[in-house]
Amino acid sequence: SSEFPQQQQPHFPVPPPLPRSPESPQQQQPHFPVPPPLPRSPEFPQQQQSPLPVPPPLPTSSEFPQQQQSALPVPPPMPPSTPRPSASTSQTNIIDKVHDLGTNRRWEEALELFSSVTEPNGSLQFAFLRACTRAHKTKLAWDVFEGMPRRGLHAYNLMFHMLKGKKKCIDQMEKLLQDMRSQCLEPSDLTYKGLIAAYRLVGDSKSAMKVLSDMEARGFTAAKEDLDNAMGACGKGGDHASAKVVLSKIVSLQLQPDVSNMTDLIYSCRDEEQGRAAFADLRGLGLQPSLLSYTRLAGCFGGPDALQKVHALLAELRSEGLEPHLTFYRYVLRAATMSNDMRDVHRTLQEMDKLGFLKNDKQWAHLELEDLEFYKESLREACLSKDVRVILGVLLKVEDRRDVRNGKTGELPAGWQQALDPGSGRTYYYSLSDPHGSVTWERPAGTVTGWKQAVDPKSGRPYYYLESDPHGSVTWERPAGMH
Repeated sequence: SSEFPQQQQPHFPVPPPLPRSPESPQQQQPHFPVPPPLPRSPEFPQQQQSPLPVPPPLPTSSEFPQQQQSALPVPPPMPPSTPRPSASTSQTNIIDKVHDLGTNRRWEEALELFSSVTEPNGSLQFAFLRACTRAHKTKLAWDVFEGMPRRGLHAYNLMFHMLKGKKKCIDQMEKLLQDMRSQCLEPSDLTYKGLIAAYRLVGDSKSAMKVLSDMEARGFTAAKEDLDNAMGACGKGGDHASAKVVLSKIVSLQLQPDVSNMTDLIYSCRDEEQGRAAFADLRGLGLQPSLLSYTRLAGCFGGPDALQKVHALLAELRSEGLEPHLTFYRYVLRAATMSNDMRDVHRTLQEMDKLGFLKNDKQWAHLELEDLEFYKESLREACLSKDVRVILGVLLKVEDRRDVRNGKTGELPAGWQQALDPGSGRTYYYSLSDPHGSVTWERPAGTVTGWKQAVDPKSGRPYYYLESDPHGSVTWERPAGMH
């Protein structure tokens, strides 16, 4: 075909083209006939679609000319009164004031504000508990704490912080820890700090080391303060092995051991060899020993030559410009009781009198060697007490034993009376014939009663004792005035 000159495919007959409409001269698509429009009805000349019927308006009743909806009855107005704010709003200002008072330890004013609220909320209870613990009002703090319906971790930590400085409260702290865990509350680092500080006071090294272990297991890193307290617990408890472990922790954390740490290490030693080694380590770190360092080393000495070694240490510390205190001289007296010569105890007591460590109204050099020998074990134990009155109590027993042997016990001579000196607590004596001129601390000799005589089965020698004190009054000498 001439219309397809290049056609290579098979030829099919082509239908003739549709005639083009004159109205669409440019129409390319096939033309379909358009149906004629529908005739318009004369009844609906403008109607495009069937209109919906419109309902007639509702009639307005003359009885309700302005009524839009049913009216509800209006209650009568309430009588005028001052509006009461919510509990949380009304207590906010009081909470802030109690918190500030607690910071300044003005617990009395905080108590007055707290008592003015009938039903304090948890925030106000916590603020007042904080005021009580900061002022160390232990009983009041316990009352508030036990009255709290819900106790959070912070409330427990306030109690731990208050109790950590009290030796007799360690049991209460351990009960608090158990109570915390029963309520599924885990200790925080502040909880652990309080516990270690408390264990230092009582020298409980085992418990202090356990707390350190628990801290590490929980992912806490012990601070220098915590390690210092652990060293103190090991020192006071005489746990040298644990003290060395804590010291290694200090070094591993790149914290420099100080004089206090090394002094606690010396304190943990229980023999001279360990003590001198720890003292050498202190000097090896370039540290200057303190008076307490020398004192702790003096406590490591023992045996008949202990007094000689303590005197050498005394000379060394004085060469360093230090002067001994009562604690050091307690170890000097203790070493003197280990001597084979009771005159060393006499000389030490004279030195302590001269330095003012013992009561100046009493001279102890007159004590008999025999009586000192009898009570030397008690005196040695008394030297380990921080209270000098314990030492004085033993010395009074020594003096009483001397009086017993000299017949200055039993009934007073006729015309003599005894009384108690309110200043010193000691008994003094006076004669009724001369109340002012006869006052004396020495008990006048009188009729001795209550003495018994017995025979020692080993030596065959007679000895004497008081029925009221059969062990403390034993003597080989016959008491004066014994019938």
